Amino acid sequence: MQAVQLTRHLALTPMQALTRSQAIERLRELLLRHASPKASLCKVMTETGLFCRGFAAWDDQELHERFHWFCRARPSIDRIELEALADRWQLADQTSRGRSVPCDIAAIAPPERCACLGWQRFSDEQLLGFVRQLEAADPDSGTGGRSQPRTA
Repeated sequence: MQAVQLTRHLALTPMQALTRSQAIERLRELLLRHASPKASLCKVMTETGLFCRGFAAWDDQELHERFHWFCRARPSIDRIELEALADRWQLADQTSRGRSVPCDIAAIAPPERCACLGWQRFSDEQLLGFVRQLEAADPDSGTGGRSQPRTA
């Protein structure tokens, strides 16, 4: 696989070439700094607007389609309630499958119970852009980030 050039945002380091696998590994590291045992990373990304933007990436109809099993059981569910259920589902699903981030679930979960395509949803360039974004937002990444990582 061809490596894509990545300039570390806000850092005076030389160009780095990262493969897709390396970019995903780095994203896992950065995302785990935002993790909480009380909220899925999907919810955290919804709140922070970082990375994929979590549930906020989808309009109401898309959210209902992606979590259709909740909507069948509760047809009148509103977005706030659906996001709360989806948050608990994502956290329980990734925990029960032994995955540290929800983006890894798409590779192993049955499609009818997987709301997102995970890493497959993004191009190599998008993944590298997310690495830069999360490094810039993380003071411990060595790039002079501005925000504090989320703590439990």
